[in-house]
Amino acid sequence: MKILVTGASGFIGSQLVPFLNRRHEVSALNARRVSNTDTEWRDQVDSCDVLVHLAGRAHVSSNVGDAQIYKTVNTDLTETLANQAAKTGKHMIFISSAVVYGNQSHAGASFFVG
Repeated sequence: MKILVTGASGFIGSQLVPFLNRRHEVSALNARRVSNTDTEWRDQVDSCDVLVHLAGRAHVSSNVGDAQIYKTVNTDLTETLANQAAKTGKHMIFISSAVVYGNQSHAGASFFVG
């Protein structure tokens, strides 16, 4: 199976890629070298079976003055990848950062919270 992993150099991605590589053909994209306007990621989404989207900005304090980068990476890129995956019939697994979860008053709940 061909698996594309975005955010491959992050905390989860750096562990997931070697694990998946044991049994699958894995391509890894890193946002530091591929911009939202590049077509490289589109070509790779088109040629994979599964997209695992881990790319995102997690440390708000590191760019507190630049909220746009969080919207671009955490929202716009995710939406664009989801649309491309849907358009080409690819499965997408999306794992987000805690920074986008908001208030966690229901943390530890043993029921579906929405």
